[in-house]
Amino acid sequence: MPKITAITRQKRNPNRWSIFIDKKFFAGCSEDLIASLNLRTGAELSGEEMNELRDQMGVARVRQRALDYLSRRARSEKEMRDYLAGKGFEAGEIDATINWLLERSYINDEQFAGDWVRGRLATSPRGRRKLMMELYQKGIERDLAEKAVDSQLGREDETEAAYKTILTRRARYQKLERLD
Repeated sequence: MPKITAITRQKRNPNRWSIFIDKKFFAGCSEDLIASLNLRTGAELSGEEMNELRDQMGVARVRQRALDYLSRRARSEKEMRDYLAGKGFEAGEIDATINWLLERSYINDEQFAGDWVRGRLATSPRGRRKLMMELYQKGIERDLAEKAVDSQLGREDETEAAYKTILTRRARYQKLERLD
């Protein structure tokens, strides 16, 4: 049976540990994973336990990639799925990671939609249709998108945004000939 011969802290990343099985490097993982799987030097691993260890390390790798992606800005579920699929992770690992993120409220489409609309209106005002289109592209369902836009954008706000846009673009067209 394979045996864990050493568990050592990595030199470049002190938050990660290297696991050696039969004096050969097997994998690097986090301290949390070592604790959750109760890994220790001298422990013998069956074939089933080795497969479990590989699976857990794969899921941990996908989770870390997802958390790194979320660290830049909030994401919708669709954005996260597309990103992880684009990185070549398996569907099962992606589903497990998405469920893990949803359980911890790291991704929440309803909150994301509201924050997205609020941010867009603050930085560059736009109309209802444009906001709805952006939310659809982010994978937000129609009812959530409508709820987010309706809660943040009133008729007066939309009219004011259109007026501001006209004022900013008016200078572009003043030098053109008038067609009367």
